[in-house]
Amino acid sequence: VVHTSPFELDPSFIGAQTDRVREIWNLFSDDRKRQTRVFFTSHSIPSAMDDKSAAENGGMSYGTQFERASAKIAGFLGLPRWEVCYQSRSGNPKEPWLGPDSVRSSGVWNQKNSNAWC
Repeated sequence: VVHTSPFELDPSFIGAQTDRVREIWNLFSDDRKRQTRVFFTSHSIPSAMDDKSAAENGGMSYGTQFERASAKIAGFLGLPRWEVCYQSRSGNPKEPWLGPDSVRSSGVWNQKNSNAWC
C-alpha cells in the first residue's frame, strides 16, 4: 500500500474545496446563513487507525488533518457556525471510532435550525 503525503493544507485542495462550498453557501439568503450550521463530514475510522496514522505522518493523524482542512475552509468563507463529524461507521460496535457521528450531530442541531453538509 502506498499512501499519499498529507495534503490537508495544500492550496489546490483547499481552494477546490472552498470553491465548492462557496458555490452552495452563496445560494443561501443572509437570514438562512445565520440559521445554518455547516457540517464537514468525512469517513470515520477506528481510533486505533487514527493513532497509527499520526505515528506515520509526524503527529498529523487523519482526524487532525480533516479538522485542519475544515477549519481552513470555514475561515476562508467566514462561516459563522460549523463543525466536523464522521460518517459510515462500521465494524465492532465496542471498538471506538472517530466521532462525533454525523447522524447524531445533525439530529441535535436540526431540531430548530438548518444544516448544510460538506
